[in-house]
Amino acid sequence: MNEAEKRRRVLPEGGKFMFHDRPDGTRLRYGIWQGKTVSKRGTMIVLPGASEFIEKYFEVVNELIERDFSVIVLDWRGQGLSSRPLSNPQKHHYESFNDLILDLDSLIDSLSKTDLPKPFNILAHSMGGHVTLRYLHDHSGKIANAILTAPMVDVYYAGIPVVVVKGLNAIMGMLGKLTSYAPEQGDFDIAAGGNYKMELLTSDGERFEDEFYQISQNENLVIGGKTFGWLKAAMASINILNAKGYAEAIDTPITVVQSGADALVRNDRQQAFAERLPNAEFISVENSKHEILKEQDSFRQQFWAIFDAKFGVGQ
Repeated sequence: MNEAEKRRRVLPEGGKFMFHDRPDGTRLRYGIWQGKTVSKRGTMIVLPGASEFIEKYFEVVNELIERDFSVIVLDWRGQGLSSRPLSNPQKHHYESFNDLILDLDSLIDSLSKTDLPKPFNILAHSMGGHVTLRYLHDHSGKIANAILTAPMVDVYYAGIPVVVVKGLNAIMGMLGKLTSYAPEQGDFDIAAGGNYKMELLTSDGERFEDEFYQISQNENLVIGGKTFGWLKAAMASINILNAKGYAEAIDTPITVVQSGADALVRNDRQQAFAERLPNAEFISVENSKHEILKEQDSFRQQFWAIFDAKFGVGQ
């Protein structure tokens, strides 16, 4: 393993994994990195996207530590090594995104009682960005700043019209089959590129392979596709997020970093939402695919320049 791979694939120095228990029995795993001296910049809470896990963010953790942040990375319920709700643990299933918002609030309240340095900030990707926006709407003042990469304001449904997806969700709900895989979804297939083909996520083949490396080290990290329940929950939450007056009520300073060549989330809806936020900046990284933090160095360098300008690093 070369030095670049070690930086991306080996647990950053000083890290440890912990669990946060929820009243419904769910155990949330999170990683924590706290420097030997108290960080002057505070704590960065990293919130991954759908189906991701902490180990996928080791490179980002290293970059944040170098910027003098203490770091927390969360495994959302239903993915990573947090609790999974179904007998087939590969099925990515939610009944409501409200559970994710409650999980995040509970974790942040717990962390605020520790010696982690303030202020608390959030770096979130895709679904993590979606949950962050809803959390910030409901809990003003708990987070100092947020930076969101490709936030899931709305999504493409594999070319299926929204009305058809809604109809399928309704039918499967009536049949009691919301825990069944949605169309084109299934158990993790490494031969097919995992949950998504590489061309949808990144143009960096080596970083794309990081996920498979981590799964080879711990098969319990594997997660398959999304259920009808996940789709129903996501669509309901997207409707809440895009409701009239919702964006306008979020007062936390936010930077939205769009992946210009994104084919998973809808960039038009994302930009329109960002323009409604009262305290936000919107920047598009042209030609970057969905996972800018796993992209080629040329795209990642643009992201970190945006990040450093926002947080005053090097100034």
